[in-house]
Amino acid sequence: MMRSSGGPADDVVTYAFMLEGGSLEEDWELGVLLSAQYGEEEADRLLNGWLETFAPVEAWAQVAASSAGESGQVLWTLEPVTLD
Repeated sequence: MMRSSGGPADDVVTYAFMLEGGSLEEDWELGVLLSAQYGEEEADRLLNGWLETFAPVEAWAQVAASSAGESGQVLWTLEPVTLD
């Protein structure tokens, strides 16, 4: 997992997941992975708490698009996130 530093808006942080191999639905679906690790109830609690921190996609996309300027390109610098 990578976290943006800087970017389109100071109050919005973008996370990127870098996945290699496997299938998105079978190997990388967070609900499946967290349920296997923590049990279904705790996985739901963790995911719901995390999802509540997300900006609505429309607002995020608008900020990203408006920061692109004439080039039409959005630039983020990504840094690794250590997961405990």
